[in-house]
Amino acid sequence: MLKQQQHREWTGHLVTPLCEMTAGIVGLGSIGTAIARRTKSTGMTLVGLKRDVSVSIDGIDQMFGASDLDDTAMRLCHLGGSCDAGTVGLLDKARFQKMRRNAYLVNIARGNLVVKKHLIEELEFK
Repeated sequence: MLKQQQHREWTGHLVTPLCEMTAGIVGLGSIGTAIARRTKSTGMTLVGLKRDVSVSIDGIDQMFGASDLDDTAMRLCHLGGSCDAGTVGLLDKARFQKMRRNAYLVNIARGNLVVKKHLIEELEFK
């Protein structure tokens, strides 16, 4: 699109409506739950991951435990969590490689969940 802009050209691009997309929310504390509520208002399908799956969260269409992160990493939207050892470096090279090429990552969490070096490597590779 930048090249088109520089050449003063425009070719329309189809954009997938949010209501046809799926978002994954890792960490459903107060912030993750608020993000889920707002995301659900767009009509998106929501997949939630949290440590304790015994308590349901309104608006979450599918709930998974933290051990299921590798199977759902390709649908991440929000990452929540603290700075504890269990969440530092949670998203590393192996998990980035499992994400779909057209996936979006929005990290609004506290702590170092994303291994930045691995994220940069994967973005440069793709």
